[in-house]
Parts: sequence; C-alpha cells; structure tokens
Amino acid sequence: MPDSGSKRLVRIARTRAMALDVYKDLDLAREFLRRPHHMFNGRSPLEVAAASEEGTKAVVETLGRLKYGSAS
Repeated sequence: MPDSGSKRLVRIARTRAMALDVYKDLDLAREFLRRPHHMFNGRSPLEVAAASEEGTKAVVETLGRLKYGSAS
C-alpha cells in the first residue's frame, strides 16, 4: 500500500525537528538534511527519511549519535 502524504510529512517534520535539536541552527540543520551523505549511500538524509519509516528511523538514529558524539 502506498505511503500517504500526511505520513510522509510527519516523518519529515520529525526528522527536521531532530536535526534542529542537534544543530541548534536552522541553516545547519537544513544543510545536513539536504547534503548527500555516505551513511545513506550518497542520498540526502531528507530523501531517506521521506522515503519510509525505516529511513526516518535511520536518519533520526544517526542524528542521535551525532548529538551524543558517536556518529561516523
């Protein structure tokens, strides 16, 4: 079953909120979310999070590791 647009928006909002919590600056958070990242096979975190709930979890977990100093 296709993902609803509202679920996608909720995932994006959750990911954006976590990025803002980590970076404490909207421009830095946006930069992280839009730039292709090696941990996501060259895809942007925003692209990964928007694609699926599993992608959102992966991005949020990565942001959590960044926040607490253990991300690669």
